[in-house]
Amino acid sequence: MTEAERATLDQAYRRARYRVDGPQGTFLLVADEYAPEADAVLTAQGQAVWALLTAYNPRSMPTDTETNRANQQQLETELAKGGYVCFPGAGLDPDGKWPAEP
Repeated sequence: MTEAERATLDQAYRRARYRVDGPQGTFLLVADEYAPEADAVLTAQGQAVWALLTAYNPRSMPTDTETNRANQQQLETELAKGGYVCFPGAGLDPDGKWPAEP
């Protein structure tokens, strides 16, 4: 991947909206913006840090639906085995050009 491609991809990820279906309702995460809802979820769960993970479209390369779903199920299973607290959500393209990634 070229430096220009990386920069374009970085910009796309930073513009994205990340929906979290938390225990008290749905909220959005946006790069470089404070999200009090995320802090509330962390506090309620007794956690100090969080991460957004997906197995969809590895390396930002479009992948077929069946493979994406299987990879996501495997990721969720491994996280559950590791005892991680997880909530569903999706990465959303504000322009609607890229499909939502659970």
